[in-house]
Amino acid sequence: MSKRFKSSKFLTILIFILFNISKVKHLELFSHYALIKIASIKKNDNLFFAVGLILYTKHQHQRANALFSSVHDFGNLAPRAVYLISLCASFQMNLKMLNRLELESHTPSIKYFVRALMLHESSWNDSINYFMEVHVRYLSECKEEVSRFNLPEYVRNSINVSRPLLQSQMRKTEKSLLNSFEPRITNLESLSADISDLILISYTSSYLYALASTVIARIRKTHKQAIFIVVVISGYENENSISTFCQTLSLKFGNIFWKVVVSQYDLPICSSVFRLVIVRELFEKHGSQSILMLDGDTSFIKTDPVQVWEDSKRDFDIALLQTETFCPWERISLGFTILNNTESTNQFLFEYDSYVTAHILENRSFWTLDQTAASLVLEALLQRNRESGGMGINVFDLSQLVSLRDFIFTDKKIVNLKLRAKELNLDFLSGMEESLYLA
Repeated sequence: MSKRFKSSKFLTILIFILFNISKVKHLELFSHYALIKIASIKKNDNLFFAVGLILYTKHQHQRANALFSSVHDFGNLAPRAVYLISLCASFQMNLKMLNRLELESHTPSIKYFVRALMLHESSWNDSINYFMEVHVRYLSECKEEVSRFNLPEYVRNSINVSRPLLQSQMRKTEKSLLNSFEPRITNLESLSADISDLILISYTSSYLYALASTVIARIRKTHKQAIFIVVVISGYENENSISTFCQTLSLKFGNIFWKVVVSQYDLPICSSVFRLVIVRELFEKHGSQSILMLDGDTSFIKTDPVQVWEDSKRDFDIALLQTETFCPWERISLGFTILNNTESTNQFLFEYDSYVTAHILENRSFWTLDQTAASLVLEALLQRNRESGGMGINVFDLSQLVSLRDFIFTDKKIVNLKLRAKELNLDFLSGMEESLYLA
């Protein structure tokens, strides 16, 4: 740290202490103030980034952006640092900062990534072209062999971006993700035709065992709606033990349905994208009319999404949380989504299915694929509707009613359970191993 921040031994120890007490609730404001002061005095680019990163991870994007602006030369920072700063600049719609990042970075693939962010609002098609070029540029920069799991996060997330197929193209070559999975165990046949409202939660087996009991217990405190659990497993896992666990949940909480499917592809990715694919089947084959889709780690401490769903007028096609940002996988959150059985919703689900199926079958999928696909498919639908003058899809922004942080990032118990389950996710772990600082 002394070398990284160009500080004396005493000052390094002080910085280290301040970083650690920033985790203490009642001391974090003092810590932030002191760290910002030290960074301003030292004028060290790594220290500006390190302190800004603390603010960024605590969702203080404006303060983080102000500190990142003090960096003398972004070329002094590691590519991952530039990537994280570019995300913060995107949240603030700060084109001036993004221009600097593109100009000063020494890594061509990062330059393409930043350019893609800058163009996302003004020239959507050009933005997609730049995102699709990031991986190609990165491979030309690398001298050693690159595997799927040691690609930087900005490259992996860029690979998720492609141009959604036109409706006419999809009808000729339609492939459904459902056909790529092997169904094993389900009790959906007992789902009564008069159950029009359904809560849907998808899991991998590790998430199921770690989180399901806690989350379902919180739902059952005040709500009795049917809950449908989708569990995506590998061919090596014992589906009977998972089914037994689901039966135990059903006996304990009541009105629980489940489906276990086997996938040869990355399980966390498939679990997140499969939930929207299964919605289409629930609408078409089981007559569901309104589905509340929740993340497996949903917290009910500050906001009850089930109550929001119950109180909604259902006068929309889809309701989800939206964020103003240039970054396609950060523009919406699928962790609290309401889908009503309408023609427009089914068109969206059909195009979403085609998008994610192509990416998964061609091994172009990483852990933000679900939100990237949803964001780009919705944007493509809205563009076509604007061009044709049609009414289009009616998307309600749930951020008018609730905050994303209110039902995901406020529950220490859920966060700790989730992090333990993530220890099995190689895609997640590879991102954590990326260097934040140049050697």
